[in-house]
Amino acid sequence: MELSSFKDLFIFLLSDIYIIENQLLVEVPKMVAKAHSEKLKEALKTHLGETKNQIKRLDRAFKLLGEKPRTVEWSRDVKHLFSDAEKFLKSNPSSPLLDAAIIVIAQRIEHYEIATYGTLREFANVLDNDEIKSILKESLKEEAEADTVLTKLAKGGMFSAGINVEATLNV
Repeated sequence: MELSSFKDLFIFLLSDIYIIENQLLVEVPKMVAKAHSEKLKEALKTHLGETKNQIKRLDRAFKLLGEKPRTVEWSRDVKHLFSDAEKFLKSNPSSPLLDAAIIVIAQRIEHYEIATYGTLREFANVLDNDEIKSILKESLKEEAEADTVLTKLAKGGMFSAGINVEATLNV
């Protein structure tokens, strides 16, 4: 994609995250269906609801800019993560081991989203658009919280072993 302005780059990245969030609406329910841990299922369902709200916020950002999402090829990187998830989900039965794999894939996607939303928030700041900056800040906060929840599930807590430990016991 040829860029002619900083705003073009902003729209490009905004379109990229929009594509990814919409793809998550398809992929996360598959992860929920195969997850073994009820806590993991609930965490994924909760974040799926947040994803729906993030898409609504992105729609609002595009409307504020007088733009529509563009087709971008950058999201190919994350699409590979989705195809990896699909392989794991199809090849393995529901188990703590598969839960550990789901967490890995979900966190890799979360980190991509965190990086993208963080960059977009700073770009909105440069473009002096406080309303869009606020929209992006909310999504960034949700992504960071989702990542924290996934880490806690993997590690466990004071009174229980995490999914990672359970995965080693059930081999």
